[in-house]
This record gives sequence, structure tokens and C-alpha cells, in this order.
Amino acid sequence: MICSLSADSTHVEMSEDLEIRTLAYLSKCDYLTCKLVCKRWDSLRHKVGVMRKQISNWPKTYRITSKKNPSMSWTTINNNTIRLSDQCGVINTARFELVPGLYKEGDETSANSFNQQRYKSSKKTLVSFRNVADGRYLRHCYSNLRNHPKENSSLYRLDATFYMTKNEFPFCGTDGEDYYTFHSINYFGYYISHDESFVLAIRKHDSSDDYKNAASFGLCQVFG
Repeated sequence: MICSLSADSTHVEMSEDLEIRTLAYLSKCDYLTCKLVCKRWDSLRHKVGVMRKQISNWPKTYRITSKKNPSMSWTTINNNTIRLSDQCGVINTARFELVPGLYKEGDETSANSFNQQRYKSSKKTLVSFRNVADGRYLRHCYSNLRNHPKENSSLYRLDATFYMTKNEFPFCGTDGEDYYTFHSINYFGYYISHDESFVLAIRKHDSSDDYKNAASFGLCQVFG
């Protein structure tokens, strides 16, 4: 924990900006402890609070892991192939920002099967995936998930937007972990899932336990 360091040496080596940023990333409990230990850090509490609010509004970066194969994560193999891989040596290819859905009202006229009732009840859950490595977005195209440059078109925005639901299937959460599903906004009943080749695509929900496992994913937040 940062406050276990010598206060004097820390202040000499760290700029105020770096101190504020570092303290803002601490848990609230750890920061309260630091304030008690060091008057200098206590004097920064207002600036740290401002930084905390800024951080909470930043897009968060994740590794997206498979429930069915927990050691494997979504990885960009190339711009036309996103698949599960346990080879995360090239870290950025397995990191994605979860951002508000690109969909805009009116885009549904280009949808294959847009469910208005689902949209009205779940529009606050719409998300898109931005690839940290190159700033492109994940979209489905001919079913497969792909890494394509952003386009100003309704079809692109629809293909890149998904309903995100926590523990949608009954068995999710029973092991103490939360899992998420990603349902296509423009293909009703289709979720991101993987097959035996681990390729990610939108596939029609078939109600089987195998499908539910293959369509459930964990979010592991990545910092730095």
C-alpha cells in the first residue's frame, strides 16, 4: 500500500499530479488509512476526489474471459477473426474498452430483426467494444465478430451494438462469479458466443446449457 512508504521519500520522488493520480486509484478504505498516516495526503483530499470522479467516467478496459473455458479471453487474431485464446502475450490484442452503444435512434430501419419491446426495456444496457490496440470497434458481419474501423452508417452502428446483461442464465453467479451476455441489437435472439473452434460470432439462442455456457463471459478489468 502506498502509505507504507516513507512519506518524505515519496514526496520528493513523486510530483503532486502523480500523487493525486496514484491516490485516486486506491480503494476508499486504503485512501482513508493513508489520510490518517500522512497530513500531506490528507491535504490533497479535494483534488483526489475530483480525480476519482474523472476516473469513474472514463471507459473501462477489460479482458473478456469465457465461462466455458476460463483461461481463455477474447483476442484479435486479425481484423476478420476474434476468437478465444490463452496466448495473451501481446496484451493489447486481448483488451477492449466497454463503451456506450454506438446505436442511434432511427438506425433500426436498417435492422434485420429489431425488437422494440426489448429496446424500450433495456436501452440503458447497450454497449459497444472498442479495441485498445487500434481504436477499431468489434462488430458482427456475416455472423462472425470482426475488428473494423468505425463507419458513419446505421448498419455499422447496429452491428457494433449489444445488450449487456448480468447473470442472464440461471446457473450464472452460482459459483460466486458474475457472467455477462451480449445480445445483438439488430438480430433478435442472437448472442455473441463461441463454437468448438473458439471463433466468436453471433449465434441463435438454442436453449441448451452448452450454448448458455458458450455465450456467458467474465469481465476482468485491466489497469494501465
